[in-house]
Amino acid sequence: MKTVGMATRRPLTCERQAGFTLIELMVVIAIIAILAATAISFMQSSRKTAFDISAKHDLKKFITAQESYFNENQKFNGAAGQSTRNDGVASDFELPALNITAGVAITVVAGDPADPYNSASPYKVQSRHKDSTKVFSYDFTANIITEN
Repeated sequence: MKTVGMATRRPLTCERQAGFTLIELMVVIAIIAILAATAISFMQSSRKTAFDISAKHDLKKFITAQESYFNENQKFNGAAGQSTRNDGVASDFELPALNITAGVAITVVAGDPADPYNSASPYKVQSRHKDSTKVFSYDFTANIITEN
């Protein structure tokens, strides 16, 4: 080291201290943010799909329960406008041995419970999960589940 007057000067060297630069840290944070946004989006779409699957599955269970009820009572349970549900709202009717998934409501939309297989006025039901936009419908004369 050279001494100039009372001050000492350090020689110019390329010494780098250990650690990360601000730019490096910002790049890593940006990558993590992008990965987190992608993961959250994927999880939300998976949840919505799960809600749809549970609504459709509960509709199939309802169909089986109604047909079983019909075999014993010669009519269906539930008139048009009535629903059986597990979404926090009171049900209008219950079917024995039918456990509906939380958040799902199944509503009778048309038909006569005493004559559910009448092609002029078929018995129709709809199923929907409260956290989904998809509605699944079933017409007992057509014997087909459709998605609305």
